[in-house]
Amino acid sequence: MQFFIISPIFIVPLYKFKKFGIAGMVLTCLVSFSITIGLIVQNEFDIASSITGISGGGANGRGDLGGSTFTTTVYQKPYCRISVYLVGMGLGLLLHQHRRIRMPKALAVLGWLFATMLAMLVVYGLYPAISEGTSLSKTGNALYGALARCTWGIAVSWVIFACYFGYGGPIDQFLSWKGWVPLSRLTYTAYLIHQQVIYQYYQAHDVPWHLDLIDFCYYFVAITGLTYSMAVLFSLAVEYPFANMEKLFLPGSLQSTRGDSKKDDDTKKDNDV
Repeated sequence: MQFFIISPIFIVPLYKFKKFGIAGMVLTCLVSFSITIGLIVQNEFDIASSITGISGGGANGRGDLGGSTFTTTVYQKPYCRISVYLVGMGLGLLLHQHRRIRMPKALAVLGWLFATMLAMLVVYGLYPAISEGTSLSKTGNALYGALARCTWGIAVSWVIFACYFGYGGPIDQFLSWKGWVPLSRLTYTAYLIHQQVIYQYYQAHDVPWHLDLIDFCYYFVAITGLTYSMAVLFSLAVEYPFANMEKLFLPGSLQSTRGDSKKDDDTKKDNDV
């Protein structure tokens, strides 16, 4: 929401002075990377320990480091997260300016391979350190902590780009399946409430519990099902009623509604004739 509010700072220059706007976005990303690297190095955060939930995520499994944790110092801070938002904004600019982009099939294949490699690095890059109970080097911690989100955003952006311009193949067909439409209308509400569903489950345990693959599969299915079930209720009770109210009070939406109604009336008259 914070990024949405400040987005005109980037959108206006992109609209009026494209090169200046792009330079501002790149500079903001570099500043974000620098701040994130500085915080990780200064606090000696261990990214692998932070992911697994070790208190504080400090180097060598140390504690809070004076009350400073990776979550509160880096993970939750907007200036450490804005880069991936700017990646999405750049993709939006590209889609807005180009209705069609042609590229050789070989280049499209290379794009898919590169995006897959980036995504795999983000998801599995910490696996050796987590599985062996070790830590990344200082350089590895700093680079992963600063670049992981932006890298993931680039990989996802390629999927959108390729599918939009006709280079998605079977992946585009799978993502375009009509069966996803009902779930897609609940994703934002599910995103907002899924953490509470998870927290309630964790807080219901009186003793520590150990996670294995089978348990994880059961928990995933159960939590996903509960989350989307609750998302249906919250959407019907909150999101859709307020969306309808918004259409009544916003002039643009009202004019659009009137225009659609007039168009429907004209179509009906033509059919009657």
